[in-house]
Amino acid sequence: MAAEHTLNVDKVFYALGPMGRYQCLHLLLVSLGVFPALIQLLDNVFIGSAVDHSCARPEDNTSSPLLLTASPNHTLSYEECHIQVKDANDSVVEEFTCLHGFEYEGPRTQSVVSQLDLVCDKEQLLRVTQTLVFSGQAIGAIVGPYFSDRFGRKLTLVFSNLIMLVLGLTIAFAPNYTVFAIAKFFIGAAQQSVYIPVCIYTGELLPTEYRRYSLIINTVAWSLSGLTMSLVAFLMQDVSWRYLQAVLSLSSLVFIVHLW
Repeated sequence: MAAEHTLNVDKVFYALGPMGRYQCLHLLLVSLGVFPALIQLLDNVFIGSAVDHSCARPEDNTSSPLLLTASPNHTLSYEECHIQVKDANDSVVEEFTCLHGFEYEGPRTQSVVSQLDLVCDKEQLLRVTQTLVFSGQAIGAIVGPYFSDRFGRKLTLVFSNLIMLVLGLTIAFAPNYTVFAIAKFFIGAAQQSVYIPVCIYTGELLPTEYRRYSLIINTVAWSLSGLTMSLVAFLMQDVSWRYLQAVLSLSSLVFIVHLW
């Protein structure tokens, strides 16, 4: 029986220098990949902020024929999700859905919620897109490591970030909910194909004794990513959600750094 040989890679790391400038530089540069990974995972918090709304009134300032009741004493109340017909005692006589669409406080473009009318009976659709992101992550958690082992960490990081950039901009200019939702699913897969190789790559740079530092750096990068995204969203709170999404998606340009 052939003798079994065990390779202790840590000896190679110590011979080369376990924690020098090379490792520190690579840890910092590779950990930048955490930024787009977190941003595309949580950006719904900012681009999908809740917007105060109510049922829209008819454009000609007259009531719909469906709302004309027999009594002239009835009044119309335009609520968030219903148009209520009330009598003189302020009691609801009849109730209708928002027949003429919705009115929003502030510009319609301030949130994807108001842009795509994801309110009332469609309110859950925004939450569905976050579920689609998580579903895409499940796919990415399988595909990402395979490509990372098969084609290398660097190529997987660069290619996945490029995909996230394209999908992020697709979301920013999505003409309808269907395009928005599909892009969210695939961006979830790309997100895992970025984050998992980042964690693996940073761990492989160091011998066992020092690998805790890679975890610390990735955790700090994750926290800084959230703070950075919050700051950008605050500074862009008065512009369209589409511009905010586009700017956040530009974080995937970090793949240019990874090319080096």
